[in-house]
Amino acid sequence: MADIPDRAFDVRVNSSDGKLLLVRGMDAFELDEIGAVIWRLCDGRRHVEQIAADLTQEYDIDMATARSDVETFVSELRKAQLLV
Repeated sequence: MADIPDRAFDVRVNSSDGKLLLVRGMDAFELDEIGAVIWRLCDGRRHVEQIAADLTQEYDIDMATARSDVETFVSELRKAQLLV
């Protein structure tokens, strides 16, 4: 089965000082630039592999690093119940 992350329906998104803030319940999570890009790409249509490929085009990183970073970030957001 492919890993296709999608945003949890009850997450509110705010932008502050150029940073993205995810709010779920009483918890808030501030994302840096790359985290915000990954969040936006987690739309329930893209595989982790596709998200990583998009990052390699946008930033100067290799595919293995991008995939590892995306997998780690997606895992952290799932533990926080921000992604399903």
